[in-house]
Amino acid sequence: MKMPVMGGKAGEMEPTKEAEPRSVYAVLAEVQHRVTCKKGRVNKFGGYSYRSLEDINAALKPLCQELRCGYYFNDEIVPMSVEGESRWYLKATATFWAEGASQTVSTSAFAREQDAKKGMDDAQVTGLASSYARKYAACALFAIDSGEEVDAMDNGQKQRKQRHVTSEAKHDQAEELLTLVGQFADMKGKTANEVMRALNKSNTMNGLGVAADAVEYDVEQTSAAIELLKSWIKKSK
Repeated sequence: MKMPVMGGKAGEMEPTKEAEPRSVYAVLAEVQHRVTCKKGRVNKFGGYSYRSLEDINAALKPLCQELRCGYYFNDEIVPMSVEGESRWYLKATATFWAEGASQTVSTSAFAREQDAKKGMDDAQVTGLASSYARKYAACALFAIDSGEEVDAMDNGQKQRKQRHVTSEAKHDQAEELLTLVGQFADMKGKTANEVMRALNKSNTMNGLGVAADAVEYDVEQTSAAIELLKSWIKKSK
């Protein structure tokens, strides 16, 4: 048992000093300064490196434990008008807190939900949008670069055009994948979630590093998933 500290006049106890409240901004700045999350995944089709939300979470967990802080996400579906067309977007908000701090810090990011497709499960569509939006909200909150690697960039018009074509190809791939998932789900009387889980557990996707609970693919993985679905559909006819 610790004895009271005596000081000043005889018999007087020195008042106990209360811990000063922590600044959430100071703690966040420390995390931003120290966090390292390399782009360890390679998109062979697009020729660039990238990181996933799971990579960011894994990099942050040790720092949060050491600095007694953390973060959480909230999702919200919001309508937005783009060029006169009404669309639905998923708004993900990342909020940072620190033990002993009275304030929190938040950032938000948006991802557009895919239009409804026959045979598609709404939860799966929303989950995909949530994963993307949360990743970019976390990148903004923790000052993590979300762009392409410097080595993948250049100033040439030809290369810029190639990146634009690659972006269109990625969009077309995603559309084709969603269509095939819906088609196969209809044929088997399953939901899109069940089809995606079956894809993730296949030897083909496992060989490409796809986790059982994955909700997003890179271009190479998407191409493989498309070919696999086509073979499943052919065999089921």
